[in-house]
Amino acid sequence: MPHRECEQMLHTVSMWSIHGTGWTEEDLPLLDTIDLKELVHGHNFVEGILQYVFPGTLECCPVIDDLLPERPLEALAKGASEGVRLIIGTNKHEGSMFVRPEGTVFPNSWTMIREMFRRQGHGDAYEKVKEYYSRPIHTEEYMTPFISFGGDYAFQMPPTKAAIAHSRYADTRMFRYEYLSGGGISSGLMVGHGMELPKRPVMNALWSR
Repeated sequence: MPHRECEQMLHTVSMWSIHGTGWTEEDLPLLDTIDLKELVHGHNFVEGILQYVFPGTLECCPVIDDLLPERPLEALAKGASEGVRLIIGTNKHEGSMFVRPEGTVFPNSWTMIREMFRRQGHGDAYEKVKEYYSRPIHTEEYMTPFISFGGDYAFQMPPTKAAIAHSRYADTRMFRYEYLSGGGISSGLMVGHGMELPKRPVMNALWSR
C-alpha cells in the first residue's frame, strides 16, 4: 500500500476509535488518567467496521519507535536473533474465531478479499488465491473458504515468514496445534486455543538450519 494511503487509513481508524470511545480530539489529554476499560468501546467500534472499509487490515501490528526501531521480520532476516533457538507456530482452524457473518475481524467475502489484494498492489494474484481457497479441502474442513484464508493470512503466514528468516541463523522448529477439546468442538469454533494448551502439539512442519 502506498505510504500516503497508509497514513490516511491510520488517521481514519484513529478517528473511528476516538468516536467509538465517545470522545472528541479535545478529550485526548484524558489518556493520562482514564480507566483503560473505557478504551475498549473504541476498539469494539473499530473492529466492527474496519474490514468493511479497509478489508484485510490487521489491528495488531508492531509500532516502530525508539524501543522497536525496525519491523521484527526485517530484524530476523538480518540475523538480529542469531544463535537463539526458536519454536513458533499456530493453531488449526485459527480463522474460525475471527471470520463472522457480521462484524467480521477478517474478510468474509470474495469482494473483500479482491479489494484487499487491490489495495496491497497484488490484484493480479486474486484469481489464483480464489481458485486455491475454493477447493474442497477448504470448503469442507474449514466450513468456508474465508475461514481458511483468514487463518492462513493472519496466523500461518507471519510465523512461516519468521521461521524461514530465522532458520538461516539458528535452529528453528515450526508447529501447527491440532488437538481439539470438547469445548472447542461444542462451541462450533473447531479451533484449539488456550484451553487446549495442556495437550501435546502436533509438529506438522520442521525447519532447521
